[in-house]
Amino acid sequence: GEWTVMSFEGLPLECQRNVLERLHWRDVCAVSSCSRALRAVASDEHDWRGRCARRFTSAELERLASAASGSTSDDGTWRGLFKRAVARARDGARAAGPLLAVPDNQRVHFRQFERALEHLRGMSLACFEEFIGGEKNATTRQHNVVLLALAGLTECLARAPDFSARA
Repeated sequence: GEWTVMSFEGLPLECQRNVLERLHWRDVCAVSSCSRALRAVASDEHDWRGRCARRFTSAELERLASAASGSTSDDGTWRGLFKRAVARARDGARAAGPLLAVPDNQRVHFRQFERALEHLRGMSLACFEEFIGGEKNATTRQHNVVLLALAGLTECLARAPDFSARA
């Protein structure tokens, strides 16, 4: 028999949304630059709201929304909220890494750790997993992965409701 070729854009809209919903957020952003039709599907606010709900806790979402309301660059979309929070966490991990890049068994003054922690302020556990705790990150960094992981976990745990109630 003869094969029929169909483009992704030729699929019903609900199928396109289901496929994009299962992609990593970076891939969804990349797909959105392919065409206007895909940009519209990839910018669906319902899907980005779901992404936010899966990535951030309700407390983290409240904090992000309140921070965004005071921002002049806020476009008021779930996609914008998601991208700003993820970019802030990624940039924070990049900035904190060099502060904690010390050879094994070298002492680090706690103030240095605190400075690194400031860069990680507000990082979600999902962002920690992606930008600090992931296998790719652990193998590309040399000495700073343990201290950076400790700083990231300290930030995440300090805001966890169960943890702070016990402290």
